[in-house]
Amino acid sequence: MKSRDEQALQQRWHKHVDEQANTIELAWQQIAPKPQPISQRLWWLATAAALVVAVTYLGWQQQPPSPARSVATNLEQPMLLADNYRLTQLDKQIQLALLRGADTATLDSLWQQRAQLTSPQALQATQ
Repeated sequence: MKSRDEQALQQRWHKHVDEQANTIELAWQQIAPKPQPISQRLWWLATAAALVVAVTYLGWQQQPPSPARSVATNLEQPMLLADNYRLTQLDKQIQLALLRGADTATLDSLWQQRAQLTSPQALQATQ
């Protein structure tokens, strides 16, 4: 059981809390974050955009070159010309021979003809 003094003290405390409730609410409203000015928002947006562009550019620069872009430095293997119709025809003959199950002698003959057409001496003679 509570004594009279404790009850009186508790009543005074509740009265004090009720009086201060509006003040406490106002204090929290004053602490609420203020809206940022537009210039500060734009500054953060511009910084983020610049960072994205920089990371993308650096990532693009560090990609290894694709094999299609690299320059052939092996001079022993000649570059085949697009208009070398004899070579194209020979390749088709090799494919057909393989599909039809030709004998080894025929295939060897076709591969030797192809090697002669793609040799560096044969390409220099056509130039």
